[in-house]
Amino acid sequence: MKNKKYYEDFYKTFGIYLKHFLDPISGFDIIKFDEYLKNKYGDYEDGETSMEDFVEKTFGKDAVALIRKLIDDSMSFFR
Repeated sequence: MKNKKYYEDFYKTFGIYLKHFLDPISGFDIIKFDEYLKNKYGDYEDGETSMEDFVEKTFGKDAVALIRKLIDDSMSFFR
């Protein structure tokens, strides 16, 4: 990830460094981040609650937007 603001925003939002969820080839590892959230907060998937729902409820809409940007930037590598 080249955007340093992502690193700052991620830490401010989630209290953990983004580097723990970055793969040198594919970028942001959403699976690893999902596992982290479940380990820290418990399994939130109840058949009705998605990770996006959980992140929005727990951290707010800006957190969801940040995750989407990280995913989009990661996917741009493959385009």
